[in-house]
Amino acid sequence: MPLDNLTRNTFLYCTLQILLVLKTLDELLSNLGCDERQRALLLPYFRHERLPRGLELSARRGRWNNLSIISTGYLRGYFQHSFEDYTLGILGPGIALPPLEYSGRFPVDIFLESVTRAELETFDIQEAIIRSPEILPTCLLLLLKSYDRFIGELAFWASLGRLPRGESRVAEVLDRDDHLVGSVPNGVLASATGMSLRHFVRIKNSGKRP
Repeated sequence: MPLDNLTRNTFLYCTLQILLVLKTLDELLSNLGCDERQRALLLPYFRHERLPRGLELSARRGRWNNLSIISTGYLRGYFQHSFEDYTLGILGPGIALPPLEYSGRFPVDIFLESVTRAELETFDIQEAIIRSPEILPTCLLLLLKSYDRFIGELAFWASLGRLPRGESRVAEVLDRDDHLVGSVPNGVLASATGMSLRHFVRIKNSGKRP
């Protein structure tokens, strides 16, 4: 039985979307340093996830068991002290989110929250190893690369506090990702750059660069 135009167009659209996701994921893995053979082994075990704004990925106690790569949107890593949230960094496209454990004890836990709508490519480590034990070395390599990228990103945000002027901090953020300002809420960016909300908004609106 031949397909009508609507069904055919829907099928073609869905196929195109799948191919676009796979292409994006292949590029994300390549940017993490995975070669063609490693990417071919890993790709079948990823799934695509969409996150609404304001979703917390971690329970207050528990685990973030999977490894995910942000394809679009932004998340923040933060900790709590004396009932206040302190943003450690803002994580954007291409950043890997490695497995994290939340104990509720010292040292301070890092929590993850989507601050815009976001899309993740999520890798189920346990399923991959159970179904294909030979993939274990590649999984370990991916884990090492993801932790390295995650720590490097947090280190960048921590280094902003060494800059004496707010204009310099905002300039560093814009040089790293000019889509951040305008996409991420001002309060989150102010916390991440170690400035008051009023000071950050004044610099943002003035357009000053050092």
